[in-house]
Amino acid sequence: MSRTLAWILMGAAVVSVGIAVTVGLGLFRGADTSPPAHHNAPIAAAAAASSAPSAPTSDVGVPVAADAEEPAVLQPHVEREATTELAGEETTPASDTAVAGTPPLGPVALTVWELASAGVEYAGREVVLTGRVLSLCIRGCQLSLDDGTGVMPVELVDDALRNTIPLRSVGRQIEITGVFRLSPRPHVTVECPDGWRFP
Repeated sequence: MSRTLAWILMGAAVVSVGIAVTVGLGLFRGADTSPPAHHNAPIAAAAAASSAPSAPTSDVGVPVAADAEEPAVLQPHVEREATTELAGEETTPASDTAVAGTPPLGPVALTVWELASAGVEYAGREVVLTGRVLSLCIRGCQLSLDDGTGVMPVELVDDALRNTIPLRSVGRQIEITGVFRLSPRPHVTVECPDGWRFP
């Protein structure tokens, strides 16, 4: 009898513990884990504001009455003036900077040093060099021009070969008008028969 009573009491204890655990877990899971009401206030306010019809506002964000006219003070006069200025800039001719950036017409008189130091700027341009003939080929179609600032190779090509430089011209002053080329090396090519002269 006592053994049966012990088993009954043990079973009752296990059931009581199970119920207590279940109730404890139920209370723990059912507990309100959401943040306090004051944390949800901005979200609720935002939701209410999005669902409610928005009140009209002025250009500067100040609410105005629905039937009130927008004050004339808030009109964007500055924006209108800026738009007018932009339109004026689009219709005006090219600026002084653009005009200054365009290369001048005709050949440009330079020294060898100026031409060598800004070679890319003058590549393909017609230039005028003045100096003395430092060396000359036998046919009179290639020479080295020395102007005191540097030495520049000069080559007569195409029609200029009809008027080659005399062989005894080494040491004489000469004026060359030709096109500056960068390849295969920096040099000036004279294409016209009158592209050189003795000053």
